[in-house]
Amino acid sequence: MQTAFLELERERKILFIEDNFDDYVIVEHMLKKSFGTMVKMIWTDSGKKALNELSQEKYDLILLDYRLPDMDGLEIMEEIERKGFNIPVIFLTGKGNERIAVEALKRGACDYITKDEVNDEKLAELICSYLELSTLYNAEEIVKHFKVIKKRDSLSIIASILSHALYGTGKTQLVYKTNLNFGVMKKYLNFLMKNGLLSPHIFQGNTKYKTTEKGVLFLKELRRLNQFLGQDL
Repeated sequence: MQTAFLELERERKILFIEDNFDDYVIVEHMLKKSFGTMVKMIWTDSGKKALNELSQEKYDLILLDYRLPDMDGLEIMEEIERKGFNIPVIFLTGKGNERIAVEALKRGACDYITKDEVNDEKLAELICSYLELSTLYNAEEIVKHFKVIKKRDSLSIIASILSHALYGTGKTQLVYKTNLNFGVMKKYLNFLMKNGLLSPHIFQGNTKYKTTEKGVLFLKELRRLNQFLGQDL
């Protein structure tokens, strides 16, 4: 058996929302090769069944197909956001749907991969990255419970994200570099993209966020302002 990229300390659960049974079998086989019994995948073939499953069980990750019989993946993303399911989502679809992929990222998806690019190694790398983020979610809930979350300066966070994304970088890298959890990072990325300061791009199946020209100008103004205030961004 292939060695997993990440040693998991406990069994993780993935919900795969996909109406094609053959695709489910292929992906499940890949996961077993990479993770053995440490990753359990549950399959649902419709959006309604998936949302019902999410309301009853806890999951560490969601693999979401775009085309489903009762609703599309973007509509499911809206419902996941509306219902407050704080779970990483990796969006899957056919080749040539970059426009849909960008829209999925704007609606909160962690990452995007086309089905023709899915292989054992790439799928394992993606899943490892976001299972690490799901560990942060659990830690976040514990921290909230004990009321020890510290407030962060929003302008400093925005400046940090724009700085790290000047030449393009992935969402996982931004999470690590800024020391934010995924839930908070998603809100900042949505804000920056809606205001034209940051733009998502798909390159060879990987999602990169890059600071726009407007974002560069905004970053310069932020740094000028903080120099005036005697702070360091």
